[in-house]
Amino acid sequence: MRDVGSSYLRASVLHLLTYHCNSLRKYRVIMARYKEVKTLECLALTKLGYWIAKQAEKLMLPTSILAQQHPNQAQITLNQNIENIRCYLDFHVPWMLHDQLVSEAIKALSDLMEKTKHSLGFRGSMGKFVSQMNVVVKMTEVLFTKNFTYVSIDSIPKMMRTVFYSKLHMLTGLVYLNLGSLSGGWKTADMEESIIMALKQLHCLEYLIINYDCTDNILRTNPTGRRFAMDRVRNRF
Repeated sequence: MRDVGSSYLRASVLHLLTYHCNSLRKYRVIMARYKEVKTLECLALTKLGYWIAKQAEKLMLPTSILAQQHPNQAQITLNQNIENIRCYLDFHVPWMLHDQLVSEAIKALSDLMEKTKHSLGFRGSMGKFVSQMNVVVKMTEVLFTKNFTYVSIDSIPKMMRTVFYSKLHMLTGLVYLNLGSLSGGWKTADMEESIIMALKQLHCLEYLIINYDCTDNILRTNPTGRRFAMDRVRNRF
């Protein structure tokens, strides 16, 4: 019986690996050559990512000051600034480079997040710190345009994942969506409705990967009318 179970496990793992290789064929990553000089395109995207982080850093102080007296107004002002930056990026960044910009921007925002964490001293104001971190996390929303086609939650810092879960419906051009483990199977019922509502807006979606929290209702949700590839992984082993 042990040999049969081991064979079944190996076959299941091999099947999953084969599927992932086939589904990710169109998203191959080309490794750079040793000491290869970066192209102007890569340098521009990297600097643009840092520019996004710089905008978040500039908004930290005025937002935290305004939040102390008028919290609602601070949130409204922050949302307006984010919307302006989103429109600017949507207009100026070519659609085929948007996914690369997302990677660079998330790296820059992650660095800013770590910098903000380290700046909190022993006597630092916790309210100010929370307000600053909120600005960094909210700045992720400037990337949410119709040109965003690839999302893998596992590669996104945990503090930013909440924004992706709540704003998935904005990514109408999404083709590949890997939601990772979500709640790990602990809060499936709580997350099911939000996932279904988001999937109904993703008309370009072809690849959907969900671990542990996949349900029959999610499987029935298919806005494109065609069958898309999906992993449904249970705690079987």
